Amino acid sequence: NPEETNFRELSEALAEHKKKTIRHMVEELDPKVICDKVITHWNLSVEAVDSFYQIEPVKDEELVVENDTADKIVRPKREIAFEDYPLNEQQDHCLELCFLCWALFQGVRETIEFRNKD
Repeated sequence: NPEETNFRELSEALAEHKKKTIRHMVEELDPKVICDKVITHWNLSVEAVDSFYQIEPVKDEELVVENDTADKIVRPKREIAFEDYPLNEQQDHCLELCFLCWALFQGVRETIEFRNKD
């Protein structure tokens, strides 16, 4: 409330907290992991049912990573047959997650804190 006596101090504290939080996200956000998640969820979505539209994950051949996020994920048969969570819903949700991962990456990348990275 702008009428409160400590409004300015609270506003400045909030702005500083937001700046530190976004800076921390930028520092901790691994672009490779986010991109791998975008690719994985795209490939599991309805858009990539036809293998022509699938995207091959990019792996660094020189770097061996245990549980690499670029490892291709194939939906197990038990998930395809699971009646309580139909395949078409799974695929729709994967497409939504794909775009949410992309939006997170773009949102952080577009912040002033990211562009003015020291």
